[in-house]
Amino acid sequence: MLNRYIQTLFIFFITTGLIGCGISEQEVDEWVIDGNIKKIEEYLKANLYSSKPKDIKLVDYTITKSVSSNLEGMSNFLDSIYFSKEIDPIVLQHKKVIIISIANQKRKFLKFDKLLDLYVEGIILGKKSIYSPHKGYIEQLFPTYGNPILIRERIFPIIISKLTTNQFVEANNILNSLQKIDVELTPEQDQIRKIADQIVIYFQEEKNSYRNYETVKKIDYEIDNLDKSYDNKLSILESKINDAQLTISNTFSKISELENSISRLEEEKDELDYFWLSGYIVAIVSERVSGNTYEIATGSRYRSLLTTFETSYNTKGYFSIRARKTGVKKVRVKEEFGGFEQEWNVYEEVIEHEVAMYDERVSSIRQKKKELSSLNREIAPTTKKIKVFNNEKEILILKKDRALDALINERERAIRDITQERDRQIFELKKLLVIFY
Repeated sequence: MLNRYIQTLFIFFITTGLIGCGISEQEVDEWVIDGNIKKIEEYLKANLYSSKPKDIKLVDYTITKSVSSNLEGMSNFLDSIYFSKEIDPIVLQHKKVIIISIANQKRKFLKFDKLLDLYVEGIILGKKSIYSPHKGYIEQLFPTYGNPILIRERIFPIIISKLTTNQFVEANNILNSLQKIDVELTPEQDQIRKIADQIVIYFQEEKNSYRNYETVKKIDYEIDNLDKSYDNKLSILESKINDAQLTISNTFSKISELENSISRLEEEKDELDYFWLSGYIVAIVSERVSGNTYEIATGSRYRSLLTTFETSYNTKGYFSIRARKTGVKKVRVKEEFGGFEQEWNVYEEVIEHEVAMYDERVSSIRQKKKELSSLNREIAPTTKKIKVFNNEKEILILKKDRALDALINERERAIRDITQERDRQIFELKKLLVIFY
């Protein structure tokens, strides 16, 4: 009704030109000094919803000035605004100015019961209540009324209702608020408060994993130390395993390099390979700077050709020389020998430099094979080490798991004891509620 009434007046004053007509703080001061409540109320009704910054500021000024001057007859009007259901943001701002002004000036609302209702709503709903920000100012007002028993008797049934329905945290918040405003409780109520306090502590500790309870705290400390101790040992083992695996990896890399090197040297050795060729010089075929070529007999079916680079033969006769076969060549023999075409083996002399290169390759291959054999022998012991380390790691993990399980079970038993104690406290509280209420 009030909202519709104010809004109707607001429209009326807009149409009649009474809003925004240049009212100043000086004029408001004059109204207050003259006690012109009618003028003040008309102005507030006309501008309560105005969103203009100048109007908002002047409305707040008018409210503050009216409360500080303790104008007789304004209380009803300010009560009607403050306790209205209006949730318009601008009006809510003005409501806050009303409660702040009344609290600061230690004035009173006429409707104390409604003030208590809003106070409890602010406690229970918290930030969900539009009056939650007013809670502190309402508490400032309670001593002004000088009736703590009325406050207690009005609020305590709500506390009992909360406790009865297991809303312990909300009940405890209201109890704490009563303590804050120095409301004295009866011995029975104080006993209930103490038990409720303890129950809430249990719930809070449960939420925080009971870390403040000595037994649980001690077990958590042991779990933490056990984790660190085993993790350190496992880290050392893991490091040893990694080092051993790295050693094996490096060994395999070296083996691979050696095998490739031996393979390459074998190919080079094969290209430089030679044998001792013996036979009979039959004739000189050609003599050149690049080498002499001879027709030779080696005991095979056909004759052969031999090219030399460092050795020369001037006459027929037997010879023995280091050589390699380079292929075959088709040769037509003289007519007196039938003129047949034959395939002759072709050989060439292996010079000293090539022999040295060959011997060098043979020596390198022999050396690298020794190194390869040594590396292969290293793999088995290192692999065995890795196996031992892995076994130790598995045993450590098993020990850690068992030790952790034991501590966790102990922790759960401790928490179960705490929970049982909480339930016992709740049972005691419910008994008190039955006895006294």
